[in-house]
Amino acid sequence: MNMTRTCISALALAVGAFGQTPEPKPAPFPDLDLHFDLHNDFPFQNLDAQMDNLKAQAAEMKAFSFAAKEGARDSLRNVEKQFALMQSRVHNDRDRGERDADREYDAGTRALDARRYDDALAHFDRVIDNKASRTDGALYWRAYALNRLGRRDDALASLTSLRQQFPNSSWVKDAQALEVEVRQSNGKAVAPSQEANEDLKLMAVNAVMNADPERAIPLLDGLLKGPSSPQIKDRAMFVLTQNKSPQARAVLVQFAKGAGNPDLQERAVRYIGMTGTPESRQELAGIYAATNNVNVKKAILRSLNGPPASDTLFEIAKNEKNPELRRAALRQLAFTGNAAQAAQLYASEQSPENKEEIVNGLFAHGDAKTLVELARKEADPERKKYIVSRLAMMHSKESTDYMMELLK
Repeated sequence: MNMTRTCISALALAVGAFGQTPEPKPAPFPDLDLHFDLHNDFPFQNLDAQMDNLKAQAAEMKAFSFAAKEGARDSLRNVEKQFALMQSRVHNDRDRGERDADREYDAGTRALDARRYDDALAHFDRVIDNKASRTDGALYWRAYALNRLGRRDDALASLTSLRQQFPNSSWVKDAQALEVEVRQSNGKAVAPSQEANEDLKLMAVNAVMNADPERAIPLLDGLLKGPSSPQIKDRAMFVLTQNKSPQARAVLVQFAKGAGNPDLQERAVRYIGMTGTPESRQELAGIYAATNNVNVKKAILRSLNGPPASDTLFEIAKNEKNPELRRAALRQLAFTGNAAQAAQLYASEQSPENKEEIVNGLFAHGDAKTLVELARKEADPERKKYIVSRLAMMHSKESTDYMMELLK
């Protein structure tokens, strides 16, 4: 009976040693001979050999389980790495598509200003085909160009597509005003004399603003809300910013908050940012938090420049969930020259792409000292290599000294 208890205890010891790793096994364990002869004639002389064999098999089982667990962990890390890489590629492809669409959109508005309406149509059609975030604006300006070419029915069809596809778009009010103008037209291309009227309007806007600002502000507001060309709207916005009255400032802030279409909102944001005052930075931070328009948020980030804007950018970079916007905020923050904040975010950042944006911002700012400090602390060989590649192009004392340090 004592012998039975002894052998059972030994078996329990082996099973206990194996039971420390309860994770599912990726492959079957090797066959183990755990058969015991527990009859009364169990030979005492073989007990030590049986126990040694049992301990050896328990150790083998434990080692096999540990290797399986480590293999599973390595596989999981590899899957996570591949998933992160795939996500990065998806984001990069999406970002690239949006950048291409932005270039086409901007080229289209420039073509409108130059009165090259056929060229403008080609650019806006590519934005629409790309299904980018500015498709609603492209449909509006497409209708504007078609109307200028005398293609009345096509212009109305483009406006109908805008209302149907984007019923909640900020462009809908502009589309309603343009539709009135299109329906009143006779279906003929705009005459040169009518085009000349826009040039006269530009001169009149400047003259009235200088002579009688109070009367000019409502006129400018009307131009901004009406179916005018991008050039007229931009000039009206610029003239508005030159007036220091509270009324002009209030109109500008209203458009920055979204009183007009997204194009006007971006322009208003840009002009507010140009003032560089603490009040303007506070207004832009509030607008950033309130809007869901990614392009408007990008415009705000671009407008927050210089050392005084670093605190605002730091808070945005810490809290922004959109990967594209967060990268832009990190890059802009590093470019403002606040090395301490940039280094702090670099240390806590997990995304390799975001780390690169911080490095790029510091590189653009010429901050070799901070880049050297980041390179010395960076444990990831690839990330360190990226920093060194930027330092190699800077030719400053700090970067040269660090290169000499690497050669020792």
